[in-house]
Amino acid sequence: MNKYFIILVLQIITIRSFGQYPIWTVYDTSNSGLPNNRARIVVIDSNQNKWIGTYYGGLAYFDGMNWTIYNTSNSGIASNSIVAIAIDSNQNKWLGTIGGGLSKFDGVNWTTYDTSNSDLPNNFVYAVTIDSNQCKWIGTFDGLAKFDGENWTIYNSDNSDLPSNDIRDITIENNNKWLGTFHSGVVKFDDTTWTIYNTSNSGIPSNIVYNIEIDDSLNKWIGTSALGMGLAKFDDSNWIVFDTGNSGLPGNNIAETVIDNYQNKWVCTVGGGLAKFDDYNWTVFDTSNSMLPSNKVWSLAIDIYGNKWVGTANGLAVYNEFGVVGDFHETRAEEMKLNIFPNPADEKITIAFENNDPNQFAISIFNITSQQVVYLNRKMQSPIIVDVSFLTKGIYILNIRRKNKNLTRKLIIQ
Repeated sequence: MNKYFIILVLQIITIRSFGQYPIWTVYDTSNSGLPNNRARIVVIDSNQNKWIGTYYGGLAYFDGMNWTIYNTSNSGIASNSIVAIAIDSNQNKWLGTIGGGLSKFDGVNWTTYDTSNSDLPNNFVYAVTIDSNQCKWIGTFDGLAKFDGENWTIYNSDNSDLPSNDIRDITIENNNKWLGTFHSGVVKFDDTTWTIYNTSNSGIPSNIVYNIEIDDSLNKWIGTSALGMGLAKFDDSNWIVFDTGNSGLPGNNIAETVIDNYQNKWVCTVGGGLAKFDDYNWTVFDTSNSMLPSNKVWSLAIDIYGNKWVGTANGLAVYNEFGVVGDFHETRAEEMKLNIFPNPADEKITIAFENNDPNQFAISIFNITSQQVVYLNRKMQSPIIVDVSFLTKGIYILNIRRKNKNLTRKLIIQ
């Protein structure tokens, strides 16, 4: 059968049937272990575990089934207000806190760096980013710090050309550090030269910058906040500004922009909800047209299944336009009483259940870029044969849902 015909058929199946599973799931203090509904920052580690930093409630770790809370009462975390999280190559979590400095968590032990025991310039840490050498770049209320694990290098307006000491975001492009400042626009630092973009010398719409993201074409997407003026795109030469007056952007106060594998921009606005921009069209999600729990959206992270984890002022929301993959309660194969073979596979895989009674199944296969390449959702009787002959060689994620059970497995196509 023609490869493209198969893909078309699968797309039709997806369009017709994805609505049978919810496209939104919401976690808050009333239905989960989330310690506080003010979910300020969401980060996903290499094992797809979620780390959620909250205002006042501490750090939440969610492995898909269980919640673990770290706060100042039960751990060595420096503060219960976490606004930045970065994960290094050894899976250490580096947390920027409000008032407590910088905390490092290796899964067992906590280490805190603050103004009393290190050269950290201020205990209000708004941004943490890790470069290719595993050096930590830390944005604080009183300057920029570089920490290589032993030595500190501090940059401020007194000892460098940094125009503002209040650093709200750090994004690294090759050797360039792009800094969002609260008073002085965007700063590019290449370890030698400081280049400043502000409202006096560029097309940036505001000097208050909370977020900078860089797409695959090296365009900079710059979110202005507080008394912000929208979202700016900068290609190193030209500026384009999107705001509520000239585009579908629902709010000018931008907390974060996240770029997915298809180069869609997911824009978190404080007051206007969540917006998706595909370079042509805007799609807006807010409390009036979706299950988004608040229009104050602070953070977003995307897992390998394409689920968007959205941190808001009133809880944590999960969104997937094809249906949220699972209820995040992982089930072992023996509990679901099934067998998957062969794996590795080349032309087909067989999913055999002990119980042959017809049941509603949802079967999804995702590639390594989180694209859903197979989706089947209907009543099927065991064994189920899934054609994978059109897939290229490589590693995929197989997800099977049946009633309230969810199984995820690595699938190798050879």
